[in-house]
Amino acid sequence: NLANYAYSGTQFGVYSGGSMVEIIKCLKDKQLNFNCIHGFDSFEGMPQCDIEPIPNENKVWSQGGFNATSLYNKDNPSDTVAFLNKNLNRLLYKPTQSVNLVAGYYEESLSNIDTTNFKPASIIAMDCDLYSSTITAFEFMVKHNLIQPGTIIIYDDWGGTPGYATYSDGQSRAHKEIFEKYNIKASLL
Repeated sequence: NLANYAYSGTQFGVYSGGSMVEIIKCLKDKQLNFNCIHGFDSFEGMPQCDIEPIPNENKVWSQGGFNATSLYNKDNPSDTVAFLNKNLNRLLYKPTQSVNLVAGYYEESLSNIDTTNFKPASIIAMDCDLYSSTITAFEFMVKHNLIQPGTIIIYDDWGGTPGYATYSDGQSRAHKEIFEKYNIKASLL
């Protein structure tokens, strides 16, 4: 019975929190349980990226794009996290549920996370746009055994780079490299 299964979720690339709102609403509409949704973002915008092609039509992917701190007119990422936590937690429908947002660029923030109380993810929303961000997020999830059989991975930017179809850049490249490196099998839904 799916209604009794405890889901956990992880989102890489939270920005405004809009996708997280949709995930919470979907779980609620389907009456599916979840214990925690973890969200990771710098909340300061995209990192500087010189190691992969950024399509001209995706100028917002340049350094500083998707800056939630600026969007919400907050003083710093910590204030943005507090603001988003307050708003996202209002959507929760059971006292056992929580949203856990972490500010910082993945290379630093993920290395400082205590995953003792993390459960394997039922759903992972990869909305971190770039190959470099996606590969770092995947390494974190694999290292801490947070991907399990049945985990659903949603890619927001799979087709956002020139070489996505040949798995030569962007999220498709990160997917291919991680799944080959760790011999992870996946099916397209």
